[in-house]
Amino acid sequence: NAGLKIARILTQAETWYAEHSTLLERCTAALSGKASSLPCVHLSDLTKAVESAESDVSLDLDEAVNLKELTHNAKSWFDRVDIAAPKRSKRQGRAKGAKKLTIDEITTLLKEASSLPVDTEDGVARLELRLRSVEAWQENAANELTKVATCFDQLRERLNLGFGMPNEFRLDRKFNEDDQLMEDAKSSSNDDNMEVVEEAKDSKSCPDDTASQSDSLSTAESESDCGSQLLLDKNNLNVHKIIKDLLKGAKSHGVVTQEAEVAEILDSVSHWCLRSFKYLSSPREIFDKRFFGAFDRFVKEGKELT
Repeated sequence: NAGLKIARILTQAETWYAEHSTLLERCTAALSGKASSLPCVHLSDLTKAVESAESDVSLDLDEAVNLKELTHNAKSWFDRVDIAAPKRSKRQGRAKGAKKLTIDEITTLLKEASSLPVDTEDGVARLELRLRSVEAWQENAANELTKVATCFDQLRERLNLGFGMPNEFRLDRKFNEDDQLMEDAKSSSNDDNMEVVEEAKDSKSCPDDTASQSDSLSTAESESDCGSQLLLDKNNLNVHKIIKDLLKGAKSHGVVTQEAEVAEILDSVSHWCLRSFKYLSSPREIFDKRFFGAFDRFVKEGKELT
């Protein structure tokens, strides 16, 4: 009858309360924002208590409902910590398109830690270390971005000097073959810049290379080598290397920052500029009908970067 049913439910509730009294006391203090002398609880104990209430008690107890919400919040907190500051064993490369957190979100995680009854010490330590690392990277990135801006200004002046202003560019205008500039270009091919040098060499090939096109391009290489070398002086190579290093640093910490977003944009600009050297050093290829499509796409990419 109804009386026996109520008595059974009451017994179930009392048994559940008795088994999880210490845990409930600690969680109640956390929910109310009060300090507690009781030790932190384990996330696994929270999960077991919630599962026990759902299976053993035929009534939705307020404490059980609050405990379930608290357990969900704790799991969410640890999941977000693993995204922002993964443990060393989980740092074997970040999957492409993986979720990233912002600095504000990391700061929020640090604030939320004090409201959880679970042990967050390790997570907090990892978050604080990640935050210091990102802030240090941001400070260095700001200085490097200033160098990038200066180098690009110098590159623009160099191009205008050698080829004329954009609205005055003519095919018959030759880049000044200054001996000192050529010497700078040769001396710039050190170990630190070899990757950029190789990329610049690759840019000599048309974006849509085919076997038949490569033969035609090779005939123009002797004429384009001088112009390319002059464009790739020490400062110009350095700016592309700075951008590569910035992007590498941005990917390593896995946190969304304005500097990281700028580094990604600059990387696209850097690739485009290196490819543009080929067209500037051998402009007659622009008028080869076999390369019309590739050049049109190249110009479109440039406009999208502005």
